[in-house]
Amino acid sequence: MIRLLFSLGNGTRTTDDQPVEFPTLAEALAHARAMAAELGSNRDAAEIKGLYLRVTDEGGRELYRTPLVNQKRRVMAEDIGRELSLIRARGR
Repeated sequence: MIRLLFSLGNGTRTTDDQPVEFPTLAEALAHARAMAAELGSNRDAAEIKGLYLRVTDEGGRELYRTPLVNQKRRVMAEDIGRELSLIRARGR
């Protein structure tokens, strides 16, 4: 088991004081990506610009950093792009 800290940042040093235990680093990083997507969901891009979720060990060493993103909007944009491509292909 590894104990890691998760903190929200915007360029200033922030830390969480409650470590979370994970069986593997891979599981911890997957958790971080899910948290970043959840924290960014339903928020405007301007609101989350520059925000990130940081994962550190108990010694303060940064192991991973991922930006907050609005996955719902990203997926919607990808779906719209695919639909437009299909419409254009049919029109040829």
